[in-house]
Amino acid sequence: MGTILVTGGTGAIGRSLIPKLVKQGNEVVKLIHHGAAYPDNGEVSGDILLPDFGRVWNDKHFDAVYHLAAVLRLGEDKSGEIWRTNVEGTKNVIDLCAKHKVPHLYYCSTAFCQSMNTYEISKSVCELLVSHSDIPNVTVFKPGIVFGPNEEHFSTFISLIIKVHRRAELIRRAFEGAVHLPPLEITFRLYGNPCGHLNIVKVEAVTDAMARIKESGTYWLTNPSPPTMNQIAEWVGQVVMLNIKCTQDKYSPSPPEYAFNRLASAFLPYLQGQDFPSNLTDGCIYDYDIRERIREILGINPKG
Repeated sequence: MGTILVTGGTGAIGRSLIPKLVKQGNEVVKLIHHGAAYPDNGEVSGDILLPDFGRVWNDKHFDAVYHLAAVLRLGEDKSGEIWRTNVEGTKNVIDLCAKHKVPHLYYCSTAFCQSMNTYEISKSVCELLVSHSDIPNVTVFKPGIVFGPNEEHFSTFISLIIKVHRRAELIRRAFEGAVHLPPLEITFRLYGNPCGHLNIVKVEAVTDAMARIKESGTYWLTNPSPPTMNQIAEWVGQVVMLNIKCTQDKYSPSPPEYAFNRLASAFLPYLQGQDFPSNLTDGCIYDYDIRERIREILGINPKG
């Protein structure tokens, strides 16, 4: 038990992790951005881009810092926001830990550090920074694609499929009605590895491990049995009533496929699949998890 500072506490991981740290008997101080609304109990305003987060700590002692704050965008970093927030922000966290003699830093990185985009590169650099710091104890967490409330990447990916499909469906129905054609089944193709694994992991499994692990080291908080792209395509297609096919064959995209590829370009490399080690025994994603998420996106009551 101790006093813990958490950055990025309003994100998907932070919202799930903080109650678990509190349940262990810890006093948790959640850093929120200067521009946010008035802080609630247990919250302090600050900015990780500023030394000491731009505030006076009045010799507040922290037993640990969980550094979760980051820009999770997969696209280009034209403004430099991803690099500044992720790398410069982490440098300020390290400096704060050194200045205030914080004995343990828990850093949330990502399993995806293959340099496919600025986000991945920034996380790789930050892992080196925290690992080579003078902080006595450093724990690095490497989660897969987090699946749960408030997460962004997977839900955005699914939402794009639904959005493009709905537009194409309206056009198709209008055309069929005009020329009196019977309904046609449309295949929606995704360029990816059908047998490749997409490492989606439940946020609860990730944060259970983050709250439990107290030792230094690097921990892979990944799905030990991730679904294949074929499985995901089938599960999504069953709900949105669309024949989705994942293929590595070259094809000339239809207008809906072209629109999707353009809108989802940052996520498409992940459809090739990656395999990772795992320090988890659970966290698996099943067909009903995907179906329930899609129904939430569509605004359908999962119990209805």
